[in-house]
Formats: sequence, structure tokens, C-alpha cells
Amino acid sequence: MVSAQFILIALCVVVGLLPTMVVRLLNKIPEQLFGQGLSHAMQHGWLWLTPVSSKTAEYSALLVAVGLLVSLFGWFIVRMIMKPKRKAGHLGRVAAWDCGFGPLSSRMQYTGGSFSMPVRRIFAPLWKLSTEQKLQARNGLPLHAHTQIYREQSDDLSWRIIYNPIIAWINFVTRNIGRIQTGHLRHYLAYSFFTLIVLLWLIS
Repeated sequence: MVSAQFILIALCVVVGLLPTMVVRLLNKIPEQLFGQGLSHAMQHGWLWLTPVSSKTAEYSALLVAVGLLVSLFGWFIVRMIMKPKRKAGHLGRVAAWDCGFGPLSSRMQYTGGSFSMPVRRIFAPLWKLSTEQKLQARNGLPLHAHTQIYREQSDDLSWRIIYNPIIAWINFVTRNIGRIQTGHLRHYLAYSFFTLIVLLWLIS
């Protein structure tokens, strides 16, 4: 499975770096079927690809790739020269500073509310926002909080104005339709009899 992926990668590299050779191989098919192909794409040899005409544009994918590799190699050399030398053992690994609050937990991390706050402010007229915050002090000292609870709820007005009436109407209709299920056989026979009469009247 891995070898098959490498074969596909190699074919992509060949097609990207040597497109004229691939065009030359594929060009035989339209020449045999239609009598013409893309011979103008190879009019300047295997190195240059001419998509439309030499007056419009032509390029060499291989030279572009070589230029990129030379640029990356030059950047790497400059980076190695300019990189400051570090002494062995100069940098040490220590625990991250926790601001003096003791061990951190997942309850202290940022939630999605900080990211959605701009959106909630923009669409505040459409949403009925309500927040609840409770703070329980420790030993009666307001600055020493023992437990803090924060709740935030949003009520979509479009749901209340549009969807809730539709849901209420559907529930009302279904409850009333359910009354025809009386459980008596004579009622079901009567339903079938009157249904047949209505259908015969419509057909005739």
C-alpha cells in the first residue's frame, strides 16, 4: 500500500517537472483519432512548455523547480550562518508558570464563548441573552471566592416567533387526529365505507 502511494507521487513529480514528455506521449491519441494534436506545446523542445503559443507564454517547470531548490538551499545556508550559537546546557526545561494559582485544570482554560462574543453582540437584537453569575465568598470575605458559577443562555427570537407556533399547530392537529383511533371495529368499518363512497363520487 505504501509503495503504491510512492508510485503515484513519483508520477505526479514527473508530470509536473517534465510536462512536455507527457504531452508527447498523450499527443499520439488525438493525432490518431482527429488527425491533429498539441504539437505546438513542444515546438521549443522538451524543456519548454508552450500552452497556447510562443508569443503568449511559455515556461519550463524543471527550471522553476531548480530555482526553488537553489533558493531554499541558499536560505538554509544563510540561516545556519546567522543562527546564534548556543552553549550546551544553557537552556533548561522547567514547568510553565501558573500565575501562582497552583495546578492548572481544564476548567481554567478559555471556552468557545470568548470567540463567539463578537457574533453575539452583532446579533443581540435577534437573541434574548441572559446571564447568571453567583459568587460564594470564603469566610465572609468578598475577595476570597470559594465557588463561582456563571451561566449564559440565549433564546432565538426567530425560533419563538416562527417555529414554536408551527410546532404548536402540528401538535394540536396530531392530538385531534388521534381521537379517531377509538379502538372500535365498527368505527374503522365506517371510515372505510365513507372513504369508498367519496372515492366513487370523485371518480364518477
